[in-house]
Amino acid sequence: MLELDQLRLQSGSSELLLQGRYTPGRDGRWSASLQAAAHSFDPRLLWSGPPRSAWAQGTHSLEASLNAQLQGQGHVNWPQGQLELKLAPSTVAGLALEGGLRYEALATSQPGLRAELRAGENRLQLQAQGLGGSMPLGRLDLDAPRLATLTPLLVLAGGRPQLGGSARALVELAQQGGGALQSSGRVDVQALKLLGLPALAGQNLTLGTGQLSWNADSRADAPLRAEGQLGQLSLGPTQLSSARLDLQGSWARHRLQWQAQGQIATPGWAQSLADGDTLAAQLNGQLNGQFGDSPWQALVRSRQPLAWQGQLEQLRLQALSQRTDQPDWLRLRELGLALSIASDGRPLAAEAKPGRLELAGAQLSWSELRWQAPRPGDVHPRLALDLVLEPLKVAPLLARWQPDFGWGGELVVGGRARVRSAPQVEVDIALTRAGGDLSVTEGRITQALGLSDLHLSLQARDGVWHLAQGLAGSNLGVLAGALSSRTSPRALGPGPQDPLEGVLQLDVANLGTWGAWVPAGWRLGGTFNAALRLAGRVGAPEVLGSARAAGLQLRNPLLGVDARDGELDLALEGPSATLQRFSMRGGEGTLSAQGRADLGDKPQLDINLQADKFALLSRVDRRLVASGQARLQAGERSLSFKGQVGVDEGLIDISRGNAPSLDADVQVLRRADPLAEQSVRPRRESGSAAPPKIDVQLALDLGRQLRLRGHGVDTRLRGELRLLHQGQGPQLHGTLRTFGGTYDAYGQKLEIEKGEVSFAGVVNNPRIDVLAVRPNTELRVGVTVTGTAMDPRIKLFSDPDKSDTEKLSWLLLGRAPENLGRTDTALLQRAALALISGEGESISGKLIRNLGLDEFSLGQEDSDARGTVVRLGKQLSRRWYLGYERSLNATAGSWQLIYRLAQRFTLRAQAGEENALDLIWQWKWN
Repeated sequence: MLELDQLRLQSGSSELLLQGRYTPGRDGRWSASLQAAAHSFDPRLLWSGPPRSAWAQGTHSLEASLNAQLQGQGHVNWPQGQLELKLAPSTVAGLALEGGLRYEALATSQPGLRAELRAGENRLQLQAQGLGGSMPLGRLDLDAPRLATLTPLLVLAGGRPQLGGSARALVELAQQGGGALQSSGRVDVQALKLLGLPALAGQNLTLGTGQLSWNADSRADAPLRAEGQLGQLSLGPTQLSSARLDLQGSWARHRLQWQAQGQIATPGWAQSLADGDTLAAQLNGQLNGQFGDSPWQALVRSRQPLAWQGQLEQLRLQALSQRTDQPDWLRLRELGLALSIASDGRPLAAEAKPGRLELAGAQLSWSELRWQAPRPGDVHPRLALDLVLEPLKVAPLLARWQPDFGWGGELVVGGRARVRSAPQVEVDIALTRAGGDLSVTEGRITQALGLSDLHLSLQARDGVWHLAQGLAGSNLGVLAGALSSRTSPRALGPGPQDPLEGVLQLDVANLGTWGAWVPAGWRLGGTFNAALRLAGRVGAPEVLGSARAAGLQLRNPLLGVDARDGELDLALEGPSATLQRFSMRGGEGTLSAQGRADLGDKPQLDINLQADKFALLSRVDRRLVASGQARLQAGERSLSFKGQVGVDEGLIDISRGNAPSLDADVQVLRRADPLAEQSVRPRRESGSAAPPKIDVQLALDLGRQLRLRGHGVDTRLRGELRLLHQGQGPQLHGTLRTFGGTYDAYGQKLEIEKGEVSFAGVVNNPRIDVLAVRPNTELRVGVTVTGTAMDPRIKLFSDPDKSDTEKLSWLLLGRAPENLGRTDTALLQRAALALISGEGESISGKLIRNLGLDEFSLGQEDSDARGTVVRLGKQLSRRWYLGYERSLNATAGSWQLIYRLAQRFTLRAQAGEENALDLIWQWKWN
């Protein structure tokens, strides 16, 4: 062993001096002499502490001295000699410290210890005698009104802890008459806060109030009392509003009672049933027991195993819920228990007498439940279990697990389990259907599964493990399989390198019966069957066989999806899978796919897609037929999708609304899925992992037959777009152009002469350049829309340029403003209605369209009579117009057929009260 004569550590005025010597003897004896002194010493020279912590940034000045003269024999815990440590007024991390410690062990007496430490307003005193004997005596007194000041010292335990609150403790060990040892004490805690301590596994602990008091004696028949109370305890998801513990009696016969109420953390398998990761519940219980001897006498004096036996009178975990059908989560009554403990505190054996347990609605009973510590030659502890699952109704459990799914029915299952872990592992576990069926209700339709068989079994003997499963239902199909593996007879289960073999068969005559398991609105159809064989190792299984489907159908009338006549042929070849054929029909076209997947340690996927006039959407107002090809490649950390798609035909009618939706100010709160959260949480915590590489390159050609209609627009779209996604978010490049079409604005049907929507990367904010003009007017007038989708700019347009008043007059009335008269009142009213109705078709426009007309107005004659005139009109084509006009004061009306030869030449034929054929030439000069 290294002998230290002198070590000096000095930095500026900070100094630490160590002197000492260790002398081992040949007979196992040793002696040591050690002296140390610290003057204005900064302990950060030995340990800097966490960055930016109070320890690293605080003030340090340690004044202390140590003198020790010790000698011992072998590894005796309490050596002979003296040790004295003096801590003069010092400062550590800004905290004032002062105290001392003295240890003394003479040949004629047992070792004794006295210590005192003052840290700010907190004080600790310790006295102990007889440390080397079987009955140590002493007293501990703690008075800590300000625990927060001790936070800098907690960094020695690691992490970035925070401490708060106050504590008071008094513990005494005293010797009574007859050599008995008596222990008494009391601990009081107020507003305790302990955050960021690694020992708490990342969870924070807070406690409003806590008291614990006890009085115990080493004699078996002496009175025994312990009482504890907690208020407002919070540890991670567990939050107890109150808890109480009461122990009365003696070691020979005692009674323990407990009760708690609050939010209790639920295990992962039960979180779905508990509607979250906590359960509002109350816990009550009572345990009566007795020791064969005093624990002190058995474990300390005689060093013999200690036997305890008792009876659990009651253990009940009851959920606090308004539901009247909520069963107890846990209930045990009158259960006999036995426990054996070694002299060093290790459990040797435990046994539960035959009993019955209620757990989350299930009832379990056992005839044997024993555990024993490993014997010489054993690999594992000895476990013996004979358990029976009494007939259990499955539907209520499934309804609590998935409350929105619509589970129902009278399916009853039962089971058994027989387990032996030594000297060889033997397992026989089975779960079988005892009767009844399950049903699923969707809306007003209830569908039974038609179950005729349901079983699951696991067996192990002589190292051979068998897993068998079977499921049969008239509305589900048939699933049957068996797996086997061979390992050591003493192993608790097959290891990753153990061989694996088995078969799996799945037959579904009608996938339509699985409709309850797909999202609302979707419909399935067709047949599916798979015949698989498993081989390889447990850690790296190989799947051989094939899967086929015929007559596949996938429909969603609301979205307009209608794919039918699908076929699937998938071949599985151990570490790889080949998609030999996949095809579906949509409309008059087809969609097909072929590819391959590697399922080994580095999974890879390569799929080629081909579409030929495939109807992606077939709704009345949403129709899209496309052709193209694409390739999908995926790896362990990569995804690539490249292809070209062309639109053969399409209609997008945005004038009709989709399904009813909630208002924007309505928020829907849904219960979180704990399984999904558990699967996402590890990925969030592993922030150092590189994000997957994404490469999407999709070229889209809109073709010549894509029509856009709605909100006043009726046109065709053409152009080419390119969708890119290469790790920086999706980008869209290209230009959409309109081809012909009209736009309803200001009560007029404007012709779209130019329409461009340009994408330069940003998907939701393209640039817009639109020009729509009113036809058949002397002045070329209309509306322009420029800017971006988020910031559009709408202006009136005319060629040649005119004032806004003239533009509006020509746009609304088709004439110059100086020619306006009282006869134009109706047209102005019509324009006002269009402005009031906002974008899209006006109220009057809808009426005229339903009548099959393009114009319907009331006005006045230009003559002195000022009679009311009714005008009806229909634009037959771009150049032909047919109109009828009649004054309410006249006996007959007149018909007009107008053909527009050019911008300034019009041919008009009139019949009725006056018959005429006119050639009109318009010319205007300023």
